[in-house]
Amino acid sequence: MARKKAEPKIDVLDFEGALRLLEDIVTKLEGGEAGLEESLKFFEKGVAAARRCRNLLDDAEKRVTMLVGDDDAVEVDFETGEVIGEEEEWDEDEV
Repeated sequence: MARKKAEPKIDVLDFEGALRLLEDIVTKLEGGEAGLEESLKFFEKGVAAARRCRNLLDDAEKRVTMLVGDDDAVEVDFETGEVIGEEEEWDEDEV
């Protein structure tokens, strides 16, 4: 009799492991082979994996902010490189 491979608990996965699990789940759901109950189980596991990824990213962001320092920290859009939420100061003499 074949033994089913035990899956690791999601809350102990590192970021890459949780992301890989999430990608596997998406592939299974997109395949359309699973029934309703199995799809719901996949979906629940996917939500947990996505939350794990988000929590790990939040923790990493906090660490970076601590290293840079609160006064120097700025939020940057990684796609455009633009600073988010910081308004330009303007000098009335330049108008």
